Amino acid sequence: MNGTRPPGLPGPLAASRSAWKAQKAEDGRTYYYHTETKEVTWTKPAELMTEREVCIQFSLATQTNVIQRALVGTGWTEFEMNGKPYWHHAETKETTWEIPDVVTNNMNKNRGEGLPRTPAAP
Repeated sequence: MNGTRPPGLPGPLAASRSAWKAQKAEDGRTYYYHTETKEVTWTKPAELMTEREVCIQFSLATQTNVIQRALVGTGWTEFEMNGKPYWHHAETKETTWEIPDVVTNNMNKNRGEGLPRTPAAP
């Protein structure tokens, strides 16, 4: 990770000064309580996350963005069941656990956008 954090996220010292506190529910699950606002959430606040957790969240968000862009104009929509993604086509009513080829192709195209092209060999 070498100290690289996605922009806009607090540094590693923020957790020690955070108003967020981790608590245990009766069933053993961890929840988070903000001592100033009294907000309660099951989702770990970014300022309490380790650098590794922040990078994983950033990676997941980026991947979700790539998939959402790839779905545009295809008729496919991504859903989730028991934590596993599946896809449904509104027009054909087809449903699949595998990413549709058209979505995969769009993802591959989108990943290349804005990246410098490798020059052709002389």
